[in-house]
Amino acid sequence: MKRVTPLMAIATFGAVMIAAMFAIVVTLAMHERANRTVASAVVTLAVPPKPTLDRDAYDRKLRQLAHVAEDAAEPQDGTAAKPSLWPVTAAYPEYGAILPFKRIVA
Repeated sequence: MKRVTPLMAIATFGAVMIAAMFAIVVTLAMHERANRTVASAVVTLAVPPKPTLDRDAYDRKLRQLAHVAEDAAEPQDGTAAKPSLWPVTAAYPEYGAILPFKRIVA
C-alpha cells in the first residue's frame, strides 16, 4: 500500500479543482448562449392586436331585442317617420361584454 504524501494530496486536490472550474465555465458559456438564443426569439415575436367589439353585430342585436325591423319602411301617407327612441345612442361597451350577446337566466 502506497503512502499518500502531502504533495500528492495537493496535486490531486488541484486537479479536481481545475476540472470543476472547467465544468463551471463550460456550463456558464452554454447557459449564456441559450439565453442569447431565447432573447433573440422573444424580440422577434409580434404582439397580436387587441380584439375589438363587432359594432355591427352589437347594433343588430340591440335592434333585435327592441323588436325594431332592420329595414323599417317609410310611411306611405307622406307624414314624417317617427324618430327612433330605442335603442338609445350610447357609448359602445368594451370587447368581451356579456350583454347583449349572452342571456342571463336567474
